[in-house]
Amino acid sequence: MLIDQKNTIIGSFISYNLIKVFKPVGRIDFNTYGNVRLQIMELIQTSPDVLVIDMEDVDFIDSKGLSLLISILKTMRINGGKLILTKISRELEMLLEITKTDKLFEIGDLVAAKVN
Repeated sequence: MLIDQKNTIIGSFISYNLIKVFKPVGRIDFNTYGNVRLQIMELIQTSPDVLVIDMEDVDFIDSKGLSLLISILKTMRINGGKLILTKISRELEMLLEITKTDKLFEIGDLVAAKVN
């Protein structure tokens, strides 16, 4: 479990060989951006081929959270890796469509990530 300085649970991660799974909890917004970014960048430094972000327990994401996802996507691509978002909510799906970023992200599931 990943906990920030205020003892708030911000997520957890699982590793499957060169696949890393990050599962944020709660909100990804202006207030949590720094902590979530730090945790994800630590995972990226381990050079995974695939980073899966399991969005099942994310209650809310704002423009700062969306910019974080885009930044992570760019970083993974620069490093020759791939980012997959899983279990996205209808609200996040709509946010991606409204901002026309839905085509940027691969939306999938963990099973497919482990197989590919």
